[in-house]
Amino acid sequence: MKNPFPTYKGFGLRVAYAGKALRNYGLNPQKTKVAQCIRSKSFENCFEEFDGDAVVYALMAKVYEQNDHFLKNGIMLLGDALWEDWNRHYWDVKDRQLSFF
Repeated sequence: MKNPFPTYKGFGLRVAYAGKALRNYGLNPQKTKVAQCIRSKSFENCFEEFDGDAVVYALMAKVYEQNDHFLKNGIMLLGDALWEDWNRHYWDVKDRQLSFF
């Protein structure tokens, strides 16, 4: 389904960057360069352009709709609370979208 949140210039690039960083982290969390990327300002900026909800939704859609296990693992490695929050965010929106049909 379509991302229901407004997006701004560079949205696709931010989703791609965050997705790649999280996927790499999920694949190899022990690698120092990968871990540094997750803690970088560049990564943080992916969620700070007034469309962070849209970025989270897009990443979670990749987890579920594309069955991306490495992305899921990368998100989960950031902490259970974050995974639960992002998961709830995604499914709340999906439930609202499906209730319109």
